[in-house]
Amino acid sequence: MVSVAGWTAGCSTAVSGHGRVATACPAAFFGVAGSGQGVHNPPPPLLPAGVSAGDALEYGTTVGLLKALVTRLAGSRLASTAAVDYPAIPVTQYIGPGGLTGDLDASEAQGVQVLLGLIRHVQTGPCARRPVLLSGYSQGAEVVVRTVAALSPVERSAVVVALFGNPSYEPGLRGDFPGRTSAAGIRPTFRHQAFTLPPDVRARTLDVCAPGDPVCGVDPSLRTVLGRVSWVLEHVKIHENAYAFGTAAYAATAAKFLWEHRPA
Repeated sequence: MVSVAGWTAGCSTAVSGHGRVATACPAAFFGVAGSGQGVHNPPPPLLPAGVSAGDALEYGTTVGLLKALVTRLAGSRLASTAAVDYPAIPVTQYIGPGGLTGDLDASEAQGVQVLLGLIRHVQTGPCARRPVLLSGYSQGAEVVVRTVAALSPVERSAVVVALFGNPSYEPGLRGDFPGRTSAAGIRPTFRHQAFTLPPDVRARTLDVCAPGDPVCGVDPSLRTVLGRVSWVLEHVKIHENAYAFGTAAYAATAAKFLWEHRPA
């Protein structure tokens, strides 16, 4: 048995053909809250249906809803769940008249180190190929992307990913959902480094960008930095509400994707 952040997860072994011992390790789920969410920020005033106040605080409303849905789908086949503890600074602290500030990178970098530790802790010994389900919203989506990119090919071969409102979103990539847009996220739009998943993981990725979300899809017709900043701030409510409280069932789609695409 191993223990991380208050949860436990075990592996079982069974004898397969020709005397080989096969290891069956239930999946682990790690979720990363978005900007202004998580334990370092105020608790959300509203809770999605079926999400506890504790989960909404730790995971944020969007990832908290996804976690509840994945848990329901998986039942006892999900060994463990944990939220990543990192600053998750609010949007108002990293976007200003000139675009993005370095505060966003500093906050995400802390989350990457925590998530790397969690993944590597559960992928040890006979459970080195344990399926790992990862999800992040907004700033948390980039924490997931940057973490997966830092894993070795073997480590990431057991990873499946669901992202919401990804600031590094780029249209036309495999896994973009619902797609059908030419809009890109705030990082490429403001000419900052956009973080991308390794190609082998894109096959096991759902990158969700709701229509009108200004973080993952800045209006491409806007030409000035100030105009783009103003548009992002004016439309941020779509980003905050679409995934946890909208009617498009993005979280349910992502939960099903994570569970059905987990590596065997």
